[in-house]
Amino acid sequence: MKELLKHCQFEMPGDYFRGELPPLTSKQRQLRKYVEAHVHMLAAEIGDRSYKKPEQLQEAADYIFDYFDKVGLSPCRHRFMHGGMSFENIEAEVEGDTNPEEIIVVGAHYDSADCPGANDNGSGVAGLLEIGRLLQEVSPGKTIRLVAFTNEEHFYGSRGMGSYFYAERCSDRQENIIGMIALETMGSYSSEPESQKFPEGLDAVYPDTGDFIGFVGNLESGVFLRDVIKAFRSAVDFPSEGLIAPTLLESIGRSDHSQFWSFGYPGIMVTDTADYRYEHYHTVNDTVDKVDFDCLTRVVAGMADALVAL
Repeated sequence: MKELLKHCQFEMPGDYFRGELPPLTSKQRQLRKYVEAHVHMLAAEIGDRSYKKPEQLQEAADYIFDYFDKVGLSPCRHRFMHGGMSFENIEAEVEGDTNPEEIIVVGAHYDSADCPGANDNGSGVAGLLEIGRLLQEVSPGKTIRLVAFTNEEHFYGSRGMGSYFYAERCSDRQENIIGMIALETMGSYSSEPESQKFPEGLDAVYPDTGDFIGFVGNLESGVFLRDVIKAFRSAVDFPSEGLIAPTLLESIGRSDHSQFWSFGYPGIMVTDTADYRYEHYHTVNDTVDKVDFDCLTRVVAGMADALVAL
């Protein structure tokens, strides 16, 4: 592990926010209502959603499609077959006005792991939906493609993942994906000491208080990660930590971004660090009341502004 840590990069650009969080702005308070409504629909109304419960999985996909359509994003469905079953990713796009040929993919998986999945990954999907809505109000320079992926949970590391299918499609089409951002389990925060854990060795580098959002990627994604975290830190007053590491540190690849690595695309994960902080990870207690919506809202607002800045 010591040899592995020598190849990690911990220092990140931009000013690290410290201190008491400012009150939510009026715009953020409105955003919070939308974010909470999405998480409630996915986790409380629809609930457990996976290939084991195809009707709920389809209901979640339809909800995402309808919301993108409602805010004027003209979504589309990308269907694929795996194991004799049909699945679909939902895609929407905001075309860039200066460099439209350069594409940033922002994704979040909408399936859950035999549980309500409020934080994992209702929080990420809520962020994806609201970033889409907020981007309608501005004109990003690059094209921002928003994709809700299926099958992250039970198919991780296989061709059954929606993100694998999608990344392969991007590669086959020779699309200019300059980076992919996976919004993964983003709603758990704590100001209590020892609320944050890490893989062996990293606890000597990072704080033991789980009040930050993490930006994680492999060595090949380092330039992209630095650009994203710098833009995020400039956009919002919220603590953030970054890690660029070799893929031998397996925990850095635990979401849809790692499927883009397979095709040579930079990919990073934005996360509260999941089970290194969130005790309800992959349990029936991953419910709406466990999500810190004030902090989640700040992160979503910061990511939307960061994407415009990029």
